[in-house]
Amino acid sequence: RMNCGFPFLRSRKGMQRVVYITDPEGNLGYFEECIKQSNGVYLEGGELQLRESWTLVFGGDVCDKAEGSLRIARMLASAKKRYSERVQIICGNRDFNKLRLRLELSDAAMASEPALPYGSPKNTISYAAFLANLTAEQVPPPPKGGCLPPADALMLPPAVYEALNTKPNRLRWTLDHTMGAQGEFERRRLELQVVTGQAKVDDGQVVDSFLESVAEGGALLELLRHGQLVVCIDETLFVHGGLITASYSKAGVKNAIDHPHTFAGAVVEEEGFEIALGFVPGLSERVEDVKAWADKLNKWFRQAVSDSVTQPCKEPNASIAQQYVTYGNWPSVVM
Repeated sequence: RMNCGFPFLRSRKGMQRVVYITDPEGNLGYFEECIKQSNGVYLEGGELQLRESWTLVFGGDVCDKAEGSLRIARMLASAKKRYSERVQIICGNRDFNKLRLRLELSDAAMASEPALPYGSPKNTISYAAFLANLTAEQVPPPPKGGCLPPADALMLPPAVYEALNTKPNRLRWTLDHTMGAQGEFERRRLELQVVTGQAKVDDGQVVDSFLESVAEGGALLELLRHGQLVVCIDETLFVHGGLITASYSKAGVKNAIDHPHTFAGAVVEEEGFEIALGFVPGLSERVEDVKAWADKLNKWFRQAVSDSVTQPCKEPNASIAQQYVTYGNWPSVVM
């Protein structure tokens, strides 16, 4: 049994008052409704306000599924700046994976065909096939009784590939086929129309918006820099999703793209059951105390974020940090 670092029993009177909100995934209406129903936080002038003696724990996944990702990220980043330790940000897989865009949409990366990222579903289509599908949509319908060839069989001529290989198309493929964020490109366009008041937002502005969010001063990068993977408050452990187990990971291998990797640490077993609790990448020994484990894991995560920004890995899809917050991977705190 692991020592949690605090008394087993504590009176309710002595415990912190916590507001927990998680997984809005861009749904601003849901996020605001959670705030309205809370006793500890409220909205004023479009800003998130925290009542005295309350702590806010955000459980991760700011973006990807609705038209409010930018506004939610900005609201949380502002609250973190104003309230410091009273706002605890847990980073979800949908938040952390956006750091990939810094490298994958760079001019250098655009010059070559991208590899399928670590953790992508095994049915993910290649970028070349995605571009071929774009041309297939423009091909006249086949004669009666005939059929179009599969996208992979179209074999785009180099000139056609070059013409279609744009940052907007690369971003659409990345979001739709490697990040589980189908349709997010157009949702961001809609949000920018609301935020900027512009009736028309072009593809370039959408790309710029994603890149700016993870550039210096960007709201999402600020959340990641101040974020963590684990929050311990009194007798409660907060993570994004759950502590994944090796058995879950092994069952999920068939669903995800894998690459050779190592965590430089031994698999932890307790009563024959492999668990991630107490594991920190780079440490060969399990950390027995939960609070000490949380501190070490969060320190590692923040360094991983910093390294991703200041020293981008040439092969980010195989980076240890990406693996550790990817569905179906062992070990992970994302589930």
